[in-house]
Amino acid sequence: MHRPDRQWSLLAINKSPTSVARLNVQFRVLGAKQPASFIDAVEVIQFSRAQYAWHADGPNGYPIRSLPPKRFTQKASSFYDLPPYSLTVLRGKVPN
Repeated sequence: MHRPDRQWSLLAINKSPTSVARLNVQFRVLGAKQPASFIDAVEVIQFSRAQYAWHADGPNGYPIRSLPPKRFTQKASSFYDLPPYSLTVLRGKVPN
């Protein structure tokens, strides 16, 4: 999604219960001959098993861990690792 602050935001979901997924992020920019990647720093917001776990007990189930999403900034890259069973938002700038 192209945001009003001129950054791009991308939601990625890893549905695998056991495997880390490696996401290759490239953007097609009008007029550019090559795909573009994020530049500068990328803000990462991630929600995975590290933040949430459920104790299954039918109608008496309850969360045994319920923490806020992990937020961090990393150097821009073309590749981003997604933990198993996770939602990840990547937000950053792309060259014009």
